[in-house]
Amino acid sequence: MMARFAAVLVALVSLGAGGCGGAREVGWRSARLAPGARARLQFEPTDEGRTLVTVEAVGLPPPERLGPGLDRYVVWILVEPQASLHHEGAGAGDGDEAVRAEPLRFDPRAGRGTASITGASSGFTVQLTAEGPEGGGHPGPTVVFSHSEP
Repeated sequence: MMARFAAVLVALVSLGAGGCGGAREVGWRSARLAPGARARLQFEPTDEGRTLVTVEAVGLPPPERLGPGLDRYVVWILVEPQASLHHEGAGAGDGDEAVRAEPLRFDPRAGRGTASITGASSGFTVQLTAEGPEGGGHPGPTVVFSHSEP
């Protein structure tokens, strides 16, 4: 009986903490390009009213296997025109804007990678793409994962 009460209490406290603006997580699965790949996104509010997004991916193939000329993974945040965005080394964008995070720190032997980027408080999409050395200011067409935040 006491164990059941403790489990219910833990569940209620967890639900309450999630509603108080704390960190939350979302799982990702890639079906088409990298069928065994999974990722975890963690969204954490910052003191400045933005969102710190941390991506941890596992089961990724080397980017070279996804297409010719691809040699790295990059995390992007695509924001709506009215949303503000910040990332070290990049300014806030006007209109639709994609800001490139540091490339995913990828270990090809383990198939794992991590990256963090700070974005708007809401109204953005996080994408993980495979890119080539010529990558520009917007994500290329090889999207491995995509998640929209309302």
